[in-house]
Amino acid sequence: MIIAAQNRQLLSQISSLIEGLDIRDFISPKPYINQSTVGQHLRHIIEFYQCIVQQCKSKKICYDDRKRNRKLESSIECALIAIQDIQDELAKIHEDFPISISVDYGSLADEKDFFHSSLKRELAYAMDHTIHHLAIIKIMLNLDGVYVPEDLGVAPSTIRFINKNAVLSE
Repeated sequence: MIIAAQNRQLLSQISSLIEGLDIRDFISPKPYINQSTVGQHLRHIIEFYQCIVQQCKSKKICYDDRKRNRKLESSIECALIAIQDIQDELAKIHEDFPISISVDYGSLADEKDFFHSSLKRELAYAMDHTIHHLAIIKIMLNLDGVYVPEDLGVAPSTIRFINKNAVLSE
């Protein structure tokens, strides 16, 4: 499935990024981003993917049921292992199927709502969600003087648009 392969490629980009980070860059709170860390944003990304690959087998996904594993945000090695595990699971996905999504945007405990989706749609959501967080990570690292690839946190459609316009302006 193309969208699964595209997600694996995005996760490879993340692995390459964090392999080059110093642990301080990974775990240092950033005062300009509400004291969050690069590791916290990566944990958040990883756990959304874990929800998809682990819960889709039951055809029900609830992103609120993340484990919030602090090791993922404090250990580059743990994050890399988790990313590889997700990539391995995504490689096994070959077909789309319906999924029920459980959401709770309310402040009370029993305000859950359910809606219909599909595995492809959730993988597209995961990709968009990941790109959004990578854009935040890029800002965090750039402000600290850490080199980040230019296309990190940029949607593929935006990259294509920029490349097309660069060719046209030559």
